[in-house]
Amino acid sequence: MSSLPAGSQIVQIIGPQVPVLGMVPAKERALMVPGEFALLRDVRCDTGFPQVRRGVTSVLDKPSWAVGLPLGGTSVLMNGTRYVVAVYSDGTRGRVVVSPSGQTRWIEITSAQSWTGPSGDNRLTNVSSRVSFTVIPTLRAPGSVFKTSKDALLIQNGEDYPRIWDPSTEVETNANISSISGTGSGPVTVTLATPLAQLASGDHVWISDCGLSGANGIWEVTRTSDTVFQLVGSNSISGSASSGKLSDKADFLVHKPITSHGTTGKSFATLPFNWRVVGTTGKTYTNSGSHFTLANSNTAPYNNENTTIVWTFDSSAMNGDAASVKFGTGMYIDRQLVMLLEGDSVSAMVEHVKIEVNPDNVPYASITSPWQTIYDPEGSDSTKKQAFTISENDTNHRQWYVFNTTSITSQNYYHLRITRQTNIAGASGNAYLLFAGSANSDLASTSNFGFSYEDALNCAEGPIVLLPTYADPISLLGGVKLVKDGSSTTSSPMLPLDDRLITSFRFNLNNGLLNSYIPGGLNGEPDSCNIYISQPGSDRFYFLARHELYSPLISGGLRQWKKPSSPYDQVILNISTANGSLRNFIQYNREAPSEFQIPIPVAQTCLYTNGRLFCGNTKTLPKDYARGDVYFSWTRFPFRFQQVQEDELRGGYIQVAGEAVQAFVASASASLGSGRVYLFTDQNLYSLGDAGPFSSAGFQATDLSRPVKIGPHGTLSPLSIAQGYNAMYWIDKDVQMMRLSQGGLQNIGKYRIHNRLEQSPPARKNRMAGVFMNDRYYLAYTPAVETDNNRVLVWNERMQAIESEDYPAYKFEMPFIHTSTSGSLSTSRIYFFDIGGDMKSHEQRSDSDDGQLITPRIVSGAIKSINLEAIYISECQAYITNAPNTTISISRVSRIWGSDEAWTTTMNTDSDDADVSFYRDRFSHNKVGSQRGTEQDWEWYLDFSGYLPPGTKFLRFECTTCSAGVSAGRR
Repeated sequence: MSSLPAGSQIVQIIGPQVPVLGMVPAKERALMVPGEFALLRDVRCDTGFPQVRRGVTSVLDKPSWAVGLPLGGTSVLMNGTRYVVAVYSDGTRGRVVVSPSGQTRWIEITSAQSWTGPSGDNRLTNVSSRVSFTVIPTLRAPGSVFKTSKDALLIQNGEDYPRIWDPSTEVETNANISSISGTGSGPVTVTLATPLAQLASGDHVWISDCGLSGANGIWEVTRTSDTVFQLVGSNSISGSASSGKLSDKADFLVHKPITSHGTTGKSFATLPFNWRVVGTTGKTYTNSGSHFTLANSNTAPYNNENTTIVWTFDSSAMNGDAASVKFGTGMYIDRQLVMLLEGDSVSAMVEHVKIEVNPDNVPYASITSPWQTIYDPEGSDSTKKQAFTISENDTNHRQWYVFNTTSITSQNYYHLRITRQTNIAGASGNAYLLFAGSANSDLASTSNFGFSYEDALNCAEGPIVLLPTYADPISLLGGVKLVKDGSSTTSSPMLPLDDRLITSFRFNLNNGLLNSYIPGGLNGEPDSCNIYISQPGSDRFYFLARHELYSPLISGGLRQWKKPSSPYDQVILNISTANGSLRNFIQYNREAPSEFQIPIPVAQTCLYTNGRLFCGNTKTLPKDYARGDVYFSWTRFPFRFQQVQEDELRGGYIQVAGEAVQAFVASASASLGSGRVYLFTDQNLYSLGDAGPFSSAGFQATDLSRPVKIGPHGTLSPLSIAQGYNAMYWIDKDVQMMRLSQGGLQNIGKYRIHNRLEQSPPARKNRMAGVFMNDRYYLAYTPAVETDNNRVLVWNERMQAIESEDYPAYKFEMPFIHTSTSGSLSTSRIYFFDIGGDMKSHEQRSDSDDGQLITPRIVSGAIKSINLEAIYISECQAYITNAPNTTISISRVSRIWGSDEAWTTTMNTDSDDADVSFYRDRFSHNKVGSQRGTEQDWEWYLDFSGYLPPGTKFLRFECTTCSAGVSAGRR
């Protein structure tokens, strides 16, 4: 190195004394402090030293039929399985595809011939709107409300009816696998024991319980015959098995408002005609005479053997006459004996008889146990002197009798004996004993009823319709409620029926379309009707029973829905029981929908959090948009919405007038509370709800209905919103990079990189996209005069700085986080789509950007001086890890010394050891005299670039410089 005038110095750009503070290109270079840079490209700096980032890896090419970028994409975990989900356009329709673990293939889950959608077409009609996703729980269970809640994926684009993907659906047709085999070089072949004629090439199926490793899960099939199919994309699987099940599931749903049908006629409760007596088979009778008897009936309509008991008495019957019946099956009596009698003289006879039961399962003559009296109007026990009666509403001369049996042991009784106590002159007649038992349920006689139509498969239910309340409440069986004092019952008379029902209900329902078969989807036609009940003293209705109107059917190789040929259904709900079992028919985990019930709104954005589903920027089909509308669902019921708020747990509705809803974000819990929901519009940022006292605590509807404005920091770039560990990030409407945390609202891009974002083309600002991973917020954007996202700004949360601007080799659209699980370990990756629609992974352990070398670049701050007579710049030195024998370039860029000049040299490896390479260029340059500009000032800065492998770290980067005749200067 040549000698330099006095004042020479070593300027360290990177080193132990100058840790990297971040990238601040919006700042004047001469004002940058040590550690600040005009550009840090393709590096990571959280260790204090710049390190070359990892590369980009290709993950999965787009489907062969797809046109360009997908309309949306995400990674979801549902029911323990991870999927990547995307919506691609084929030019005319939006088609939803999924990629299971490993991301080796796309499988389309939409179809033009399926179980749902008009004529079976459930693809999206819109091919331009952004698609949003959120995972929701479904309590839907066709035919049962006991099914465990499962995860489903809600898919919205603001134009089509919501789509729901429910891999756990139970609506399916399936066949056993007789053989399945793969060679490891071609597709796996599946042979079924029975045909599935509806399956066509391109359909997706589910394989379960299969002994061939790797074959279980979701697959696209190629059809060979009705029983032979090949699994597309299974070439790596080898082996064979002879077990398993292949299912054609109705798992992709179209959530469309159902067509409502009213009831016809009167709905009432009635005894099912010809109801059998408990223990009818093998009855035997013992009568003390011929004038007072029990026997099998042989009179129409009760003339079937062992169906009904006829009780006959005439005027010659005497006090003490007895008639008894032994049941072939014991009659369990607990708290009460209930009898249904029909006949003109029933009430007159019951007032003058004693009723007893006996537990011995032996012939009448062999009884040894004492008889137990349950009714004795002439006895001294007040609890046995009364019988409670209810007249049946739809049959003349029919009475229910309820007798208190709390004084006898609860057990099976085989004998029932009726003994005449008082002679009644001229009394004669007969009665039919239609029912004898101890039935009980949790349904009160004064209950109110309602119903709703439901498309249970597609998770859509209509509003509840309340049945009329009559003076005699639908003539239901009931009694006086028990009054309890401590552990004893003290009411008089004691009626253990406890105001409960033991009868059935009949409803006449309009069954909609006259078609016996509907091909493809029901398209809004209800497949069932739900019956709800409200108990006395409550205004809540809860699920009681479900009646099926349509059922899935395969006919002629087509997926269809079958219904009864009649347009009306008479629904008889047999909810009674006998033999003394207490039945809980009401399902309190499923409340009835509101009278204001609406399905999930068509919305541009949606989010499920804290037990509620939020939908914003809505549309009422076919064309009425409500950009500022926000709906939130009932707690725990994401399919229940309403505009009218009724209580704190049901749904509600708000409007943000003059604004367009862009997105919802759920904050992380604060101090173990439930956090908040943030609402982004195109103008402002709002908070909905407040932090509850518990994690996972639900939001009160009133709080959600009062949005609190945080500030004028709405967004036109909803894809830019990302949530970190303790903060969230986004690009606001003024194209500023914002951060919201417990510490408040920060503009983290101002005076750092705001100039870059503000210069982004206006048409591309809604495509700015962000994601958070590994303490970093990644923001993909389109630079000035460009047409695609080919830059990624990286905010480092630990550094609290912009640590890099990445130049990936591919266009960076719609990034999202995908977590792959291997055993007990999870690995998170940033997936994104390039401009052609292929899926890539950013910052992976690769040596290049999918074959293209990474070129990091470091541009330092500037040294600036005024009124110099001469300048001298000497050699540069660098210590770099992991880069032996690599050539890198240094540019010393001068300004205002005549003109901008770049003095570029090449740094070659000076020496290598096992870990660190030393580079220097031995450059010497000077400028003297009048070449400086008219302003008589001067500055220079360092610009470094070169191809370096990922992981390369800059340990030290410095140069030797000297300036003569300095009037002012700084680094």
